[in-house]
Amino acid sequence: MGSVTSIAFNYDLSYFFCGTDHCSIFLINSLNLSMELKSTAHSSRINDVAFPQDYSDVFATCSYGEIRLWNIHNQA
Repeated sequence: MGSVTSIAFNYDLSYFFCGTDHCSIFLINSLNLSMELKSTAHSSRINDVAFPQDYSDVFATCSYGEIRLWNIHNQA
């Protein structure tokens, strides 16, 4: 999911966050290198945003090669 662009460790070095050039953020356990995807985003500019008629709890965004659906209550 892209090349690593940033690494940030927690205070005791047991975990670290790893960011990629494809706009993904992973939480990685330093001891066993298990990882969990924490966040993703568009890696190119957003070309459009659309809300369903009379319903603003979700919306869609489109970028180069992808469409994402978002929920405003859980920010995902």
